Amino acid sequence: MVGPLYRIFFADLMPTSKQLRQFLPTSFLLILRVVMMMMMMTMTTMMTMMMMMMMMMMMMMMMMMMMMMMMMMMMMMMMMMMMRMMMRMMMMILLLLKYTFYCKIINMGAEVVDLNCSKAKYTHVIFDMDGLLLDTERIYTDIMSQVASKYGKTFTWDIKVQLMGQPGKISSQKAVELMELPINADQFSAELQVLKNELFKTTNLLPGVEKLVYHLVKHHIPIAVASGSNSKDFITKTSKHTEFFKLFPIIILGDNAEVKQGKPFPDQFLVTLSKFSDAPLAEKCLVFEDSPNGVVAAKAAGMGVVMVPDERLNVEFQHNPTLVLTSLEDFKPEDFGFPPFDE
Repeated sequence: MVGPLYRIFFADLMPTSKQLRQFLPTSFLLILRVVMMMMMMTMTTMMTMMMMMMMMMMMMMMMMMMMMMMMMMMMMMMMMMMMRMMMRMMMMILLLLKYTFYCKIINMGAEVVDLNCSKAKYTHVIFDMDGLLLDTERIYTDIMSQVASKYGKTFTWDIKVQLMGQPGKISSQKAVELMELPINADQFSAELQVLKNELFKTTNLLPGVEKLVYHLVKHHIPIAVASGSNSKDFITKTSKHTEFFKLFPIIILGDNAEVKQGKPFPDQFLVTLSKFSDAPLAEKCLVFEDSPNGVVAAKAAGMGVVMVPDERLNVEFQHNPTLVLTSLEDFKPEDFGFPPFDE
C-alpha cells in the first residue's frame, strides 16, 4: 500500500528506489515508509473526525429547527385557545348585558336580581315558615332580648342575622357563643322555651300569605313547608292557624330524622323535595324564604328562591336570590309559570 502512495506523491520530487538504496541504508527507508503511513493515517482520521463533526452540527441544527417549529406550534395553539376563551367571554358578557337589561324590573317594591328570571316555569312550591308565613321573627327578637338582658348582654341585629333559619339547638349554641352568655346552650334553650310557650300562641300570618297559598291550592300546585323549627315549637306557633296549615300535605321540620344538617345546608329542601309524590326535579321547585341561610340552602339544593327579607337586611347578605320582594303581596305567580291571581 505504501509503495503506490509513495509513487503518487513523491515520484516527481524524490529519486528512485534504486538510487535511494545506493545512498541510504535499508533501515532508514523502512522508517521513512512508516512515517509516511502514519501521516496518511493521521490525515484520514482528521478528515473523518471533521466529517463527523459536520454531521453532528447538521443534526444539532435540525434539532434546533424542530424545537423552534414545536414552539411555534405551541404558541399557535395557545393563541387559538386564548381566542376561543375571549370569544366565550364576549358571548357571556353579551348574554349578561342582555339578561341584565331585561331582568332589572322594579315593580311595586319587587326587584328581580338574578339572571335566571325570564319567566322560568316552576311546578312546585316550598315555603319557609318563621318570618315568611308567620310573624315569629319579631317574637324571637323579643324573647332573645329578654334572656340576653337578664345577663347584661344585648341581642343585636348582626347576631340575629347569623341565627335566622337555623335549627333550635344550633341557634341556641351560636347565640350563647356570640353573646358570651355565662350559661350553656341547654340552659339558654330552657329559658327561651318558657317565653316561647307564652308568646308564640299569639303569632299571626304575614300579609299576602293566605292569598298566595289559597291561590296555589285552588290551582292544584303542590306545596310544602320546610322549617327549622322543632315539632314542639311548630305546634305552639300554629295553634291559631291549624286549619290553614292543613293545606300543606308536606311539612318537614328541623328535628326530622332525615334532615342531617339544617340551613344553610340543602338537606331541609332536598328531603322536602323527595316527599312530593310526582318526584319533581329540583329546578322545578320555587322556594319562599326570608333568611340568608335559607336562600343559601335553597340555591345549594338547585332550586329557585324568592326572598322576602327584613327591611334592615343589607343587600350583601341576600346571596343573590331569584327574586327579592318587600312583601308576599307583591308576588306575581305568572312570572314563574303559575296561573295569575284572579282579578
